[in-house]
Amino acid sequence: MELTGKQKRTLRAKGNTLKPLLKIGKEGISDNTISALCELFEKRELIKVEITRNCPVTTADAAKVLEQKCDAQLVSIIGRKLLLFKIDQNEPK
Repeated sequence: MELTGKQKRTLRAKGNTLKPLLKIGKEGISDNTISALCELFEKRELIKVEITRNCPVTTADAAKVLEQKCDAQLVSIIGRKLLLFKIDQNEPK
């Protein structure tokens, strides 16, 4: 399901006050990083990720990889910070 512009705008507003829960550093994106992010998505739907300056992966490339591996959707990229969203499958509709 693709997010609409209005949904992205609402999520960006909510994500504005969030602190980064995951930092990707000089090791880049490893299996541990991906598993940590997937575990975070079990607890939250909206997660802010920070890419440090010494990371070998660009912010755009990191966003693509994390989107694919964790089945999440990119809400926004601001500088070196990503905002990712994944619908909670356990939540009743």
